[in-house]
Amino acid sequence: AAADIVGASVGQLLQQNYREIATWKANGMLEMAEEVVQGFGRQRMCVHAFSTFGRETWAEVTMTSFVSQGEKCLLVMMDDLGEYKRVLEELALARNRAEEASRAKSTFLANMSHEIRTPMNTILGMVQLALRKERDPGQREYLVKIQHSGEHLLGIIDDLLDFARIDTGKLALDDEGFDIVHVREDLL
Repeated sequence: AAADIVGASVGQLLQQNYREIATWKANGMLEMAEEVVQGFGRQRMCVHAFSTFGRETWAEVTMTSFVSQGEKCLLVMMDDLGEYKRVLEELALARNRAEEASRAKSTFLANMSHEIRTPMNTILGMVQLALRKERDPGQREYLVKIQHSGEHLLGIIDDLLDFARIDTGKLALDDEGFDIVHVREDLL
């Protein structure tokens, strides 16, 4: 497995002196190996492994020292983490894209809400002016319905703005009183 990870044959690996492996010097594995051999301990680390055999990957390396026939030996076990790291990078990229899309959606919602709000305010202002002059009860009833519907639509636009604020963490709750009779009439 270690030979596959570094892109070598088992025979080539068996001829390697770990103190001479360039990648071990560069990524801290040599220092860890020396500590393990001297202390008869066991250590584990995640490293960017590249080899003189042309393979490059991420690996989890576990080193254990032992004595065999009176000689200190070093057992090195490697797990290839290349695929795991690749998946993590893809997930991070997907998360960044999703966050970017969410920001774009929030910006769009905020911009559209403001663009719709301006003509709605104009419509409501004109209805208020018309209500001041209109004496015909039938026409007044129509204008009042237009006014209530416009105010309701303005509330929906405000809700859209709130969604944009939620995404950016800028939503503030207001503590406001209300008239339950008025709310019931609006619902009817």
